[in-house]
Amino acid sequence: MKKIFLTAVLVIQICGISLAQMGSIGSADARSMAMGKTYNAISTNVFSIGINPSNLAIASDNSLSFNTILPIPYLSLGAGTNFLDLQNLNYYSGRDLSDNDKQNLNSLFKNGGLVCTNASINLFSISYNVNKNIGAFAVSMKDIVEGEFKFPHGITDLLFNGNQVNQEYNINDASVKSSWLREYSISYAREILNWDLKGQDKLYAGVSLKLVNGFYYVRNRKINSYIQTGNYDQINLYANNNIIGACSNDLVQKNSSDSVNRSVNAGPFPSPAGTGYGVDLGVNTSLNKVWNISLAVTDIGKVNWKENTVFINYTGQYAVTDLSQSNLQDSLSNKFKETKDSTGSFSTGLPTAVRVGASYFLNLNRNKFPGTFLFAFDYNQGLNDEPGNSLNPRFSFGTEWKPMDWIPYVRTGFSFGGLLGFHWGFGLGIDTGLLEFNIGTLDLQSLVAPQKGKYFSIAFDSVWKF
Repeated sequence: MKKIFLTAVLVIQICGISLAQMGSIGSADARSMAMGKTYNAISTNVFSIGINPSNLAIASDNSLSFNTILPIPYLSLGAGTNFLDLQNLNYYSGRDLSDNDKQNLNSLFKNGGLVCTNASINLFSISYNVNKNIGAFAVSMKDIVEGEFKFPHGITDLLFNGNQVNQEYNINDASVKSSWLREYSISYAREILNWDLKGQDKLYAGVSLKLVNGFYYVRNRKINSYIQTGNYDQINLYANNNIIGACSNDLVQKNSSDSVNRSVNAGPFPSPAGTGYGVDLGVNTSLNKVWNISLAVTDIGKVNWKENTVFINYTGQYAVTDLSQSNLQDSLSNKFKETKDSTGSFSTGLPTAVRVGASYFLNLNRNKFPGTFLFAFDYNQGLNDEPGNSLNPRFSFGTEWKPMDWIPYVRTGFSFGGLLGFHWGFGLGIDTGLLEFNIGTLDLQSLVAPQKGKYFSIAFDSVWKF
């Protein structure tokens, strides 16, 4: 176990990436999360902001909705991995591993050790649909923190199979990306076409314009590192990595050599490290008052980072001939020196995505069965690899059942693809008419069988409606 620990130290040294820079994938409101993060065709009023702005116009005429931090804030949190559940964590922690244990643990990392966290909070949103001739308007302010950290499988091969003679372990699949963005958006939508006499078949269009403040950004631009083994006690390390980043002046502390001695100010309104602009575009069609079909492209734009920008180059080559030497970590720290250069400024894209959805509303009361049902299906495709996005397509479907007026909404759904694969959502909603409360999780399996859970998520919100 001592050699495993020391080898892990080597990994951290040659990657130049700390576990403090874990990342995450997207977030959602409580209703959508409970339905398997299904939202494209069913999100309305303030919840359609950032999803499909055309959905704003679906609301009835002269309807107003807004949410703030009272009575319940609009908050979404999540964290997890794609390789390690609680049962495995308890089993492998604090014990000497047998050969079978090492192979089983190594197999868990076959797709890379991905660790994700996320948090988002909607600080204020308000929407108002005037009528079909004038349209609907909305403004919103929302914070989003997202990212991911991936531990390479080549390292676990070395850790658990031992340093076999004349082997090369590639760790180029290691990655880190994380960001903290605040979006100020203004949206407009209206009905643009009505093609049947009963007025039941309609087409809506909408647009959102966003001012984006970025407080923090980090990601690797290149990971080109590998390990070669010689005899039993020899490991040759090679690293050529670079990371780019930026940070708000209010989130860094200058040392005594700087001309300005600034304390860390992580208040609610830190100064931005970067600014940018974005656009959401969407259309939605309503058919016979039971079908909704939605198409949107969101977060078209970029952020230009200017404050405390840095380009970190981490290079070096070192031969370790004795893994048990007491000053190994100090030797590595002295050998693998990082160089930091100010980049002046750099630009990154927003997490642009294509969103397609369809929903069907069924009134079961007509068939002498209690309540109403809503069925929904989504397809989401990221167009870049920025934090909060995935180039792997994600599919989901969800249902919402309202048995009776005095019984809460019961919601469930399933999500497939993206970064972390399968999720099973569940949640409840209470609508009093004036005030609506929602709570949901994307990971019911982690609640009913916590020992098998790899991911935990929770979201809750409230919205005022007039």
